[in-house]
Amino acid sequence: MPSTILAGLSGGVALVSGNIYSGTLFPLGSVQLKYAVSGIGPVYVGLPNLSGAIPTGQSGGSLSSGGLSDGMEMLPGDSYVVPKCRLVSGIETIRVIVPAGASGSRMFWEAF
Repeated sequence: MPSTILAGLSGGVALVSGNIYSGTLFPLGSVQLKYAVSGIGPVYVGLPNLSGAIPTGQSGGSLSSGGLSDGMEMLPGDSYVVPKCRLVSGIETIRVIVPAGASGSRMFWEAF
């Protein structure tokens, strides 16, 4: 499973660039996210149209510059499956805001 070491970058860390399923005709597939058990503190995952779908934090914060206004909190050891229909072409769809204390943590991801 590929992974990214998270750092506190302005606008968040991009895990997947663009629409990794571009050119496919069927809305099947997903991306599995897994925040390493060894992670330090919460991180916030931003996806398109997240607001109102689940409890979120960081509303209107660093993710808004990329068209993403909310971040879903993930704690060390948490996992989440992002359905293909949530990935939007033309933007770095999955972004993670990393508080300073969580820099250096690892987020695993895999498309299937």
